[in-house]
Formats: sequence, C-alpha cells, structure tokens
Amino acid sequence: MITDTDMTSLESQLQPPPGALRILIADDNDTFRSDLRSFLESQRNIDVVGEAGNGIRAINLAQSLRPDLILMDISMPGIAGPEAVQVIKRISPDSKIVFVTIHEEGIFKEIAHQMNLDGLIPKRTLKENLPPVLDRFKKMKGCDATE
Repeated sequence: MITDTDMTSLESQLQPPPGALRILIADDNDTFRSDLRSFLESQRNIDVVGEAGNGIRAINLAQSLRPDLILMDISMPGIAGPEAVQVIKRISPDSKIVFVTIHEEGIFKEIAHQMNLDGLIPKRTLKENLPPVLDRFKKMKGCDATE
C-alpha cells in the first residue's frame, strides 16, 4: 500500500530541481517530439513544460508557460516556425528560441540569423549538438549543468 508520505517522496523524485531550464518542444512529428522529450528528460536540470504539434499551439503554450527555451521545427502545418517565432518574440520576449530542423541549407541558417534566433540545430546531429546548447542556456539561467 502506498501512503501519502510515499507519494510525496515519489513526486519529489520526479520533479525537476528548482531553477531547471524550462523547455517547450514544437514539432509536428509526434515520434520526434516523444524521442526529444525522452532525451531531454535524461539530461540534468531540464524541465519539459510542454509540447506543440503546430505553430498555433506553440504560440499559445509560449504565452501561457513562458518557457526559458523553445526548440522549434521550421516546417509545421498552419503557422510554420518562422511565423510563429515573430509572434512568440512579442508575447514571450524572454524565451530563447532554437530551430531544430531537417533543413540544413544555408538559407535556413541565414533566416535564423536574420530573425535573431538563439541557434539552429540540424536534426541529424541533434544528439551531439544539443547538449552544449542546453549547457549554454543553463549557465545563462544560473543553473549548473553538472548539478
């Protein structure tokens, strides 16, 4: 039998540490979102606060959750990443945004640069390139990446 004390202990073990980097994932591929969430949850001081499968949902969640970091696909149905970014920068100006995309052509890097985004990571190199990016944002927030 599980007691309230046991539940409180279990809940505290499952909770991210206070001050964890709060991340919103925005990508229309359900499998990719799930895999990315699992990867992020295996990292220290990370709290995945939400997931969006399209740009409109990303905008709504950015406004309500005010994440520290949004990992956003460029190509999504309805409102795509670049259009969603324009709105999110107005409604959640403190959120950092990194494009995570299959598009590796230079034009997309230029778009990210022109939009003053905080990065662009190709999906094929995500597991190698995402941890240093996460560490950079953790340091900016003041949570130690090695705690």
